[in-house]
Amino acid sequence: RAVGDDRFRDRVGFPCWKMQRAVTLGLVIGAAVFALYCDTKLPTPLPLDAHPSLFSESRANSFAISLGQEPRLAGSKSELDALNTLQGALQQIADDVSSKTTRVKVDVLRTKHTGTFPLLGPGKTTREQTMAYDRLDALAAKVTIRTSNPSGGIDPGTTRFLTGGTSDTTRNTSPHSLLLAAHLDSVHISPGGCDNAANVAVLVETFRAFVSWVSEEVGSDDETDDQTNNAYEEDSASTCQEDKAAGGPGFEPGTCASQDATSTSTTTNHHATTTPLILLFTSAEEDGFMGAGGFVKDHPWFATHVAAFVNFEAMGNGGPHRLFRVTHGGSSRDLLRMWSAGSQSPVGTVVASDIFASGLIKSDTDFRVFRDDGDVPGLDLAFVENTEVYHTPHDTFE
Repeated sequence: RAVGDDRFRDRVGFPCWKMQRAVTLGLVIGAAVFALYCDTKLPTPLPLDAHPSLFSESRANSFAISLGQEPRLAGSKSELDALNTLQGALQQIADDVSSKTTRVKVDVLRTKHTGTFPLLGPGKTTREQTMAYDRLDALAAKVTIRTSNPSGGIDPGTTRFLTGGTSDTTRNTSPHSLLLAAHLDSVHISPGGCDNAANVAVLVETFRAFVSWVSEEVGSDDETDDQTNNAYEEDSASTCQEDKAAGGPGFEPGTCASQDATSTSTTTNHHATTTPLILLFTSAEEDGFMGAGGFVKDHPWFATHVAAFVNFEAMGNGGPHRLFRVTHGGSSRDLLRMWSAGSQSPVGTVVASDIFASGLIKSDTDFRVFRDDGDVPGLDLAFVENTEVYHTPHDTFE
């Protein structure tokens, strides 16, 4: 047939065009479905009897329920009860590891903070208000690894826990601990199941699994360790007093348990230590981030240890933890890369960060205090699905 014959185009040209459109539409739909699957896919939950060095959702669930089902207003009896439960769980972790090895120690420090700090309004507004707080509770825990052997050298089994992987006992003593933070309080009408009992439980289970894994990595004590164990315990007894002296003017030390070496990465007359991880549980986040303000301003561990932070929040009660904010700068980019590489299912967006910066959302999280007043790089993670239950009586842990 001649080129341009209408009958030929009707039979060949148009059907091919329709097929191309159908294939393209199918690929777009398939890509969208796959993206949604990857976005919402969660790791398979592990049971209560999972290996101690693994994160068990069942163990985390049980602990979250143990925090109670009543609203936990800052300073209330229900918050105090939850704080006591939390302290008991952290102390149990400390006791368990101390029964296995002296190469790893968990310190639990409960404090009270009093003071004031200026708080700017959300977004780009210049409005400022003074936040005042009085004897606010805070609970922190850190894991410290003894990296030296009796002869003064670095124990080969602990090299991976040192900054930069160095084996030099005179290495840089600048802070290099990662802080994981979550607030314990809730608003007055909500039991705070996801905001923020779920995150508190996630941090406790993460800490417990990390301590168990570290203990396995460094191994149990041997006979030569006896030469340094007594010295290690002597340092532990004196460090509690050092922490008290290092606190700021609004710092009021409470329970000082299982204390050991204060320096993030130090060399003493007896041993070198490194502190890779710190947990923090604050109060009065719902009232204006005052617990985080007190920690940054006065706590003896902040300036000496913290190099970066990850804050755990909730604006709903479903879905995976989503990264929705990150601080600026080169260190923040490095932290973001590490999170992306290390997370089993990293999920995040930059849209929320832009919205918070614009001031459209008239609320915030402890993230801003660690960023602005603490001046350390960090990430903000949150549950953001099922937002209709946020700050309501329906935010129960089920």
